[in-house]
Amino acid sequence: MLKRTERQIFCYDLIIGARAQHATPPSLQALYDAWKDMFDAGTCSHEREKGAVIYRIGDMDIDVGNNVARILLRRCDTNAANAVYSHRHTGTPRIVPQQPEEGGDRAAHLVVSLRNEANKPSSYLCHLEGVPGLSHRLVQATLNAVLKKAIQAQKDRFVYPDPGGARLRNGDPKTTPFTPTLELVGHPSASLIQHLEAGRLHDVRLIDQRPHSRLGGNQFLVESEKQIKIKVDPNIPSQNRVQNLIAAFQSKQADYQKAKVRFTDPNGISRTIDYDIATGTPEQQSYIQSYRVTGVNPPMDESSERIVPALANDMKARVIAERS
Repeated sequence: MLKRTERQIFCYDLIIGARAQHATPPSLQALYDAWKDMFDAGTCSHEREKGAVIYRIGDMDIDVGNNVARILLRRCDTNAANAVYSHRHTGTPRIVPQQPEEGGDRAAHLVVSLRNEANKPSSYLCHLEGVPGLSHRLVQATLNAVLKKAIQAQKDRFVYPDPGGARLRNGDPKTTPFTPTLELVGHPSASLIQHLEAGRLHDVRLIDQRPHSRLGGNQFLVESEKQIKIKVDPNIPSQNRVQNLIAAFQSKQADYQKAKVRFTDPNGISRTIDYDIATGTPEQQSYIQSYRVTGVNPPMDESSERIVPALANDMKARVIAERS
């Protein structure tokens, strides 16, 4: 539940990639400029669930002097139930009905350094406000979708020179358009490392979630995933256990996309954590490094049309302080 005067903020690296073999990933500033063009044009939305849920960039700004950008991501869910409030003494409820074409709205702030991390030219520190329905996966998908719209509007926005040095008839270098991609890679929390290294591992499952064939040729029975189960030796060393697990997962990333680790933490509580194998990022936000911003004033609503300075300024200061 979101509280009016505090928010939990999660720490990620924004990694820029390029699917084309010979393309160099552009700077985050170049991606920001593409998002800003779509924002200014009013075409910065991304529909999911057959149009019932719409994600969009609600606001954005840039601090040129400090090389930091702030982006407000919003989610409109037309399937959401009406909001209901009740009087704390009498219990009398007050229902706030949705109007036609409206949906429940939530917003999350993303604050990102435009200066890359040391020795990591395509990696940028960012902090994301924790808001249900606006996970790092959904924020990532929205920013990638808006980026694709920008490229459709300007196909030569991102290009790379012909690797063979070919030129056009007028002598200009021949270039090929490409589409950059971005991923949010979480910083594992200290509690995750402590739980896995001091706890007891039970087993690991590697999961292939790509589309598979129909079972027995039956059009109504389609294989949704394939798994292999890995037995964990109880004598597995505790030191660097997380790094060693991720390295082992990634040795099989050509065949599997997800790893599921079942373990008992040092307090005897049974837990399961899911990893994205390609990035080594825990899917559960509770295991991402985070901090809490308290005393937000004026108090915040679940959503906002514009960036909320009371929160975003605190996040920006921390990004500036923490980046390498």
